[in-house]
Amino acid sequence: ILATTELNKVPATILSRCQRHSFKRLDPAKIAEHVSYVAKCEGLHLENSAAELIAGLAEGGMRDALSLLDQCSGSDVIDVDAVYSAMGLTGNRRTASLLGLCIKGDTEAALGLLDELWNDGKDPATLLGELNTLLRDCLMMSVAPKASLGLLSGRFGPEMLAFFVKKLNKAEIISRINTVSDYQAKIRTAKSPKLAAELCIISLCDPVLTEGLDELRARRQRAVARQFQVLGNVETTIAVDKDSAI
Repeated sequence: ILATTELNKVPATILSRCQRHSFKRLDPAKIAEHVSYVAKCEGLHLENSAAELIAGLAEGGMRDALSLLDQCSGSDVIDVDAVYSAMGLTGNRRTASLLGLCIKGDTEAALGLLDELWNDGKDPATLLGELNTLLRDCLMMSVAPKASLGLLSGRFGPEMLAFFVKKLNKAEIISRINTVSDYQAKIRTAKSPKLAAELCIISLCDPVLTEGLDELRARRQRAVARQFQVLGNVETTIAVDKDSAI
């Protein structure tokens, strides 16, 4: 019996003499359910949100999910914070805070947080990668909310993603993904990776500085949404006035 995750490296002469059985990744909901069952049997207090996070981080592997649960078993209550701490992912929350400051347009605070991350030893290229992962998860939740759990990276909680989805429309998320991706390419050859990351953060805080077709589309979609909202309020007012007149 041969087991591999890289079937392309198995010689054709061996493949021709084998029966091939491909195993698919497990659904995150099934993983979360089983992890919760195991935690109950072991007397562990596992919160549902933490079970869902573990399922997402396992990326379809039940063995990985149980290993993650074992790493968190030292906590009296296994919540989302305990999972982040055990996995060394507490920095992801600071990445989310950075994106939040960029959405607010608070350039000074965003650059200040970036400087803190830099002084703590955060690699600029890694930070931009985490930002794009967060934005990508937001996009998946926005375009496919019913199927989003299986599409998410698992590094950011659903509540956190839902917060950003309310702040950004689809076009704005795509525009920011493209911005971060551009600076990810530039940072590989940049003489000062920190400067490249700073320029990226400044661009995210004030998209008009690097306005292109994507940002124009995002602004147009935002304007159209506001127009429909205004029209909806007008229609409601007319209906109320009509009822009052009757």
